[in-house]
Amino acid sequence: MKNRIYAEGDKILELGQVGDSLFLIKIGSAHAALHEQVVQVLECGSFFGEIAFLATCSRQVFLCPLNC
Repeated sequence: MKNRIYAEGDKILELGQVGDSLFLIKIGSAHAALHEQVVQVLECGSFFGEIAFLATCSRQVFLCPLNC
């Protein structure tokens, strides 16, 4: 497991990107967006990226950090 730090405005995941990792939010929050509309807000303890990681397929949403 690797720790990664993202700032507001960074791209964590991009729609269509092939996924090879699963993420867990340890501190802060992030939002998932599809077609420029927020579909989910993820908080501390949430995980994401599991679909692309387990199925070796492309990412289903765009994800970036919210202001911490």
